[in-house]
Amino acid sequence: GNLKMRLSGFMLPSPIVSTGSILALWFTTDFAVSAQGFKAVYEGRNVC
Repeated sequence: GNLKMRLSGFMLPSPIVSTGSILALWFTTDFAVSAQGFKAVYEGRNVC
């Protein structure tokens, strides 16, 4: 697939919305800092 966005740092991004039926995320770490971790929340919607 095509990379659409690269996120890093401590600031939360704006909501990410998939206009198709698939949304793929890759999480990569450099192990340089031990912090709270990673959290993702998703919501499915039926579009009529």
